[in-house]
Amino acid sequence: MSADPKDVLKSYLQGARDTLIWKLDGLSERDQRLPRTPTGMNLLGIVKHALNTEVVYFGPTFGREWPTPEEIVPSGGSDPQADWYATAQESAAGVVDLYR
Repeated sequence: MSADPKDVLKSYLQGARDTLIWKLDGLSERDQRLPRTPTGMNLLGIVKHALNTEVVYFGPTFGREWPTPEEIVPSGGSDPQADWYATAQESAAGVVDLYR
């Protein structure tokens, strides 16, 4: 394994992404959206939040802007929790494809 901090970070993030996506494998879209906590948290929402966090933080940090910013939930909107859940118009496959 490389000792370069950037390579280490990329490797760690890819492992975390792969694990998060693996948690969705075999689940129906309904099960991916099914609330798992009293607050309504679900697995697909966690993926969407991770996607938005990586784009908003790591993109500018490493000088790689997201090519289609209209696909990302803007921060500071009227609902501060908007990036924690997929809307009815967002398919589970679409959210996962963006995350990959």
